[in-house]
Amino acid sequence: MLRRLAAGSGLVLLAGLALVLLVSRPAGAYDAGYHWDLTRDALAGQGFGADATALVEVNNFYPDAFASADEVIADRWVKALRLDHDWDALFGPVSLRQASDTYLHFSKLGSTAEVTAGWDRLVRNTYRAAKQAEGQNDPRAFLVVLGTSLHAVQDFYAHANWSGLDFGHEEADLRVVPAGHEDPTWFDVPVAERGRADVYTTARTPQETLGKDDAGAPGFARSYREAYYASAQWAQLVQSWVGESFGKAARRVAAPEVAEERDFLKSLAWYGGHWKGLSSQGYVDLAAVGVKYLRHADRAGIAEWAAYAPILTGEPDAGPAPVVSPAQVARVDWLEVRFTRVRQTDEDLILTIDPFGSPDFYVKVTVNDREYLEARYVDKKDVSPTSWLTLVPLAPGLDRVTVKVAVWDEDVVGGGVLPSLRGQDDLCDILPALGARVWSADITLADLPEAGRVVSTDGIRPDHAKRASHGDGREAAVEFTIRLVEPED
Repeated sequence: MLRRLAAGSGLVLLAGLALVLLVSRPAGAYDAGYHWDLTRDALAGQGFGADATALVEVNNFYPDAFASADEVIADRWVKALRLDHDWDALFGPVSLRQASDTYLHFSKLGSTAEVTAGWDRLVRNTYRAAKQAEGQNDPRAFLVVLGTSLHAVQDFYAHANWSGLDFGHEEADLRVVPAGHEDPTWFDVPVAERGRADVYTTARTPQETLGKDDAGAPGFARSYREAYYASAQWAQLVQSWVGESFGKAARRVAAPEVAEERDFLKSLAWYGGHWKGLSSQGYVDLAAVGVKYLRHADRAGIAEWAAYAPILTGEPDAGPAPVVSPAQVARVDWLEVRFTRVRQTDEDLILTIDPFGSPDFYVKVTVNDREYLEARYVDKKDVSPTSWLTLVPLAPGLDRVTVKVAVWDEDVVGGGVLPSLRGQDDLCDILPALGARVWSADITLADLPEAGRVVSTDGIRPDHAKRASHGDGREAAVEFTIRLVEPED
């Protein structure tokens, strides 16, 4: 895609460059897209409405965004542009930002005892915060607490060596976790067995890699499944601490204004290269989105987060611990769609994917009515992505699913916030038939072999170079594998 700065936008670019740091979290934690997919899917069966889910997702993002704020504020370009007039209102007080970085990521814990203390702290503080929200009859605040605490829960499985531990035994009477509960969560494993395990979240040798931050990392798929079950379990636990009518009010909160904040945060992660794993940053786009966010951020929502985050990150009460008896979450089948290659096959000069350069490929996968967005790669005609892996938990009892795969070229300039440069993304043609661009199939799950079903499409190749093809234009080839993962895998 051709990217040009509009006249007079130099200051915007400089400000936006500083905001790159806003989403540049260290490797070893799930990126925003993974957090949001986990959260949405885990809450899907618990009666949360669209606005309530979005509020949980937004507050799930804040621990990463605000923990990085000190780097943004200290950036020399930010100081030169004097953009530091209202940082505390935007990011919260400095002490809170530092506490968020320390206590909401399950990082740098060197032993089972330290990890256990981290979980105990999170349980006690989340209970206290949830009860305060209930006492003030503030359902939105309850969603703040749930979203923020879920971030820490999910990060544990990305940071720890947990997914590499074996808590199962062949003899049924010696099983550590109940049969049918593979991919165990922290709460699935009995306290005594956890105490005997060697659990930690900081690498002990330079060669050890614990971070499962994207789909290219070893152990990612299992850690992701564990984080999903843990998210559903945690949401049920936190709701059990409040009254039924209050919990119902929280699940049904109406907050249409949260959509704009969610879009801003998604764009910051997207253009900062931290939506899902390794992908491409877009400095010009991030600049435009970042400066607009400085002006239009949901300061009321941020203030509510800043009011409850001190409880979640503070010293736990010395009183009795809350009852912790989370329900066990039933294991489900998973659909994995892993992409191995996307490449441009249309080389004509009329309907090529991007007449000004190479495509900015990204993909959307839809399973039944649920859409998953994978990160983009900028200015590449041929991409072999290591992190394009869509993981979809399937509802119990499903025997068929409809899967759709769409390949897109992003043409939005300025992050979509500059009207004259907004553009429109191009849907690439990955099918040989005229009039169809999206791959779609109704799949019987029993027909999927364990090794996966390999799909390869070539779009339409032109007969001759520099000559328009007979297809729909913007042709591309894509290769991916569809695999069913059952709980016992």
